[in-house]
Amino acid sequence: MQTIVSGEAASSGTIVAETRKELFILAGDMVGYSESVFRNPETGVRNLVASRNAFVKALKANGGRIVSTPGDFVLAAFESASDAAVASIAAQSALLENRLQDSRWRVGIAFGEVFEIDGDIYGHAVNVASRIQGVAAPGQILMSDDVVRRFPDGFSVVTESIGSKRLKNISETVHVYCVVSSKPDEYRSDFVGDIQQYRENIVKPIVEIQPFEPQDDSQSARFVASSLQDEIHLVLARLTNSISVRDTTAVARGKPHYVLRSSISARGQHLRIMPRLISVSDGATIWAERYDYDLRDSFDAQDQIASEVVSALQLALTDGEQAQIWKRGTRSGLAWETFQRGHDEERRYTREGHRRAKEFYSSALAMDPTYLCALVAFGFCYLDEVRLGWAENDEKAIHEAELLYERASRIDAGHSDVLALLAFLRFLQRKPQEAQRAMDDAVAVAGHSPEIVGYQGALMDLLGNYPAAIRAYNRAASLSHHVSPWISANLALSNLAVGRAKEAELICREVVASHPGYVRAWLALTVALMRQDKVSEALRAASRVLDLDPKFTVTEWSHGRPFADEALLAAFARDMEKAGLPS
Repeated sequence: MQTIVSGEAASSGTIVAETRKELFILAGDMVGYSESVFRNPETGVRNLVASRNAFVKALKANGGRIVSTPGDFVLAAFESASDAAVASIAAQSALLENRLQDSRWRVGIAFGEVFEIDGDIYGHAVNVASRIQGVAAPGQILMSDDVVRRFPDGFSVVTESIGSKRLKNISETVHVYCVVSSKPDEYRSDFVGDIQQYRENIVKPIVEIQPFEPQDDSQSARFVASSLQDEIHLVLARLTNSISVRDTTAVARGKPHYVLRSSISARGQHLRIMPRLISVSDGATIWAERYDYDLRDSFDAQDQIASEVVSALQLALTDGEQAQIWKRGTRSGLAWETFQRGHDEERRYTREGHRRAKEFYSSALAMDPTYLCALVAFGFCYLDEVRLGWAENDEKAIHEAELLYERASRIDAGHSDVLALLAFLRFLQRKPQEAQRAMDDAVAVAGHSPEIVGYQGALMDLLGNYPAAIRAYNRAASLSHHVSPWISANLALSNLAVGRAKEAELICREVVASHPGYVRAWLALTVALMRQDKVSEALRAASRVLDLDPKFTVTEWSHGRPFADEALLAAFARDMEKAGLPS
């Protein structure tokens, strides 16, 4: 430790002591505070104070010195890496113990030399901790490798690498680790909430499109309002596996979760379109945008705005950052829409759905041969057919996927989707270490994409690391308002792999309630029910599997080796056969 006198302060006649010291810096931020205050200022502030008090109290009790607490942000300093890690876990646990689950905090921890000036702390470690906190999921604790390397031998906190990250305004990349558990033998789901909270995110979003409102009586504004609303409805109606859409005249069960409305104003040849997506439960604006439209442009401009709106809905509700990746991949609106239809079919995980998906992807590539996301999705279709036991010839299917990967890698070998495809390709080619490296690289590039993080979970399942798979699926779920059914079904299967049949059942029931045609969820539900001796219900679930996939056999399913462990695979097969599924 070194104490000096600030030269600038001394020249002004004020003596200020500066202390240089190496410390572990913790930055914490409450998620969604600004939105909650906007909805209800009194409740929002009350929740902040209660959760911040619990959070700060736990930090202090475990060796932390609170530096500042401006608003929804907390900055704390620790003398040791172990104190910082234990305190962060205690703080997150305190929120749950005090029934403050709705007040979720992100935490980042970094190590380095800092300057203490009149009780405040400045320095690179403060910046790094704040930036690491910014990439954490709600409820998650992330830390730099400088912190992890300074854990004492035998320290009970378990961490897992999530790769190197490029952080805003930080010149060098930072290798980041996620806290997994406080004991080596204890499973923790990255503090992303309990099973009930996860189940609430499984529901398929229902969006009601309200009549778009012209702000004047011009013919052009009325025409665009009507036709744009119809175009958006048409595109969403073709993506029924991810978003349910209806207009105000529809008679349907269940209230909408969101409403989409827009105002349209005209000035001469210029139109301004301002759509908004609003949450029905609390009236909060989830997304809003402004588009300027010149009537002298081609009619394609209207189609382009419709695709932008649909992509924004996917970004806000279901697919997170991945929606932007899909949208940026092509300039052809028709190729994008065709790709979306293919992706919707692929997500059904049926033989017929995969066949149609390949047709759509092929059509999208005919419109835009350089559409990278379509190339990757086409390649995944072939690999999934091998994994699901549907391929007539495994070697041929893997070869086709390799050719599509090569085309995509020539466009951008470092693209997250391309790296994810490479990971599964190398796994099926029996190169697990190369598969792991490629997936780590994909997550490092697009760690906020639910799709990419979900892929990471799927690869962990195939490699036999089921707790890591569960953590990845939970993190993927935290990155969007509504979880994709394939991520949820995979999470259920992973829970079964670690002996959590009840949790798997609860997840599957939510999935089939919103996605009754999703066969993988029915399959996982069959096994979950058998393992709880709910035989009659398991038989009904197995019957539903055969209704959706009449060609299903246990042997075919096992051929794809969804689990690395032979004993585990055999146990799944026995449960399926006991429920009446053909061997």
